[in-house]
Amino acid sequence: MKIRLRFIVVDAPDSLLMGPDGNLEMEIPVAQTVDMVMESLALPGDAAYLTLVNEESIPVAQRNGRHLQEDDLLTVFTPLKGG
Repeated sequence: MKIRLRFIVVDAPDSLLMGPDGNLEMEIPVAQTVDMVMESLALPGDAAYLTLVNEESIPVAQRNGRHLQEDDLLTVFTPLKGG
């Protein structure tokens, strides 16, 4: 099945080619969770990233239980720090 990925304030892994709209279409097996997809992306320190599925925030503690569906949009971004 296919999902879409969007990276905000995160450099997409070099192996992924982003589309002109800033999104990437990714083929994943059925019944994948947000955690599983994040692991497959091999982003360093992945627990620090904020994730949204179709604009709904998915906290780190809920990633393992949130299954992705066909055409979901998974947005991954680094929390901004400052002061």
